[in-house]
Amino acid sequence: MATVTPTKRITPDDLLEMTDGDFFELVDGQIVERPMSAGSARVGSRFNFYLTGFGDEHKAGSTFDQTLGVRIWDHAPEMTRKADCLFIVEGKQPPDSARFLFTAPDIVVEALSPNDLGEEVRDKVALWLQGGVPLVWVAWPKTREIHVYRRGGRPRILGPDDELTGEDILPGFS
Repeated sequence: MATVTPTKRITPDDLLEMTDGDFFELVDGQIVERPMSAGSARVGSRFNFYLTGFGDEHKAGSTFDQTLGVRIWDHAPEMTRKADCLFIVEGKQPPDSARFLFTAPDIVVEALSPNDLGEEVRDKVALWLQGGVPLVWVAWPKTREIHVYRRGGRPRILGPDDELTGEDILPGFS
C-alpha cells in the first residue's frame, strides 16, 4: 500500500515571505508558477504604460503590474492570483501599504506566453469574471489578437486593425 505524504499548504503570507514570491500564484494552498516569455512581458509592460498614462492624465485610476496579488474569491479566500496588468478606477485604489488587493480590479489584462494552455486561460478568465472583474483583456502576442471578456457576455476578438477601448469602465481610453 502506497503512502501519500501531504504537501504543506502555503498561505498568502508565506508567499509574501518568499524571495521569489512575485513569480508565483497560490491556488488551493499550492504554489503555481507564472512563467513569462519575453513577448508576454513586453505586451504586459505596454498595457501598464498606456493604462498608467491614461489613468494619470485623466485622473481615472491606477495601474498595477504582476507583482500585486489579488484575493477576491469568496469560495477560496486564500487564493492569490496575479495578472500582467490591473487597472482600478479612481477612488477604489488600495492603500500604499496593501500587500494584496481585496477589491476586484476594473480591468484585468493577461498577456499570454507560448506555454499557456487554452483551458487554463479560459479557467482564469472565468475566475476573474466570477470574482467581480467587469472587463478582462487577454492579449495573444503571437496572433496579435486581444480577446475581450465581460461578465455575462460573449468574448469579442479584436485583430491588429481593430480598436480596443475602455468601454464604460474607462471612457475615452482607446
